[in-house]
Amino acid sequence: MNALPLFARIAMPMAVIVAILLVAGLGTRYASFVLGCAAAWSAAASHEGLALLLIAQAGGSVALMVLGAGAYSLDARIFGRRVIHLGG
Repeated sequence: MNALPLFARIAMPMAVIVAILLVAGLGTRYASFVLGCAAAWSAAASHEGLALLLIAQAGGSVALMVLGAGAYSLDARIFGRRVIHLGG
């Protein structure tokens, strides 16, 4: 019998897959959404010191989800580079 709870058995491989996707810049918005949800869920179940760190990680994931991948990512190669123009 495996000693790890079900969430840990699902979260460990998912974290590895999400990390690889984020490093490659492939499916960045979806991968950061999954990472943000996992961080928020973990923050709700952890103590105060760790919860603040996980909330910060979830905030960074939201920012990455809104802004998308960088210019040298696979997303930019596949779907074209998007440029955000601020002001005039």
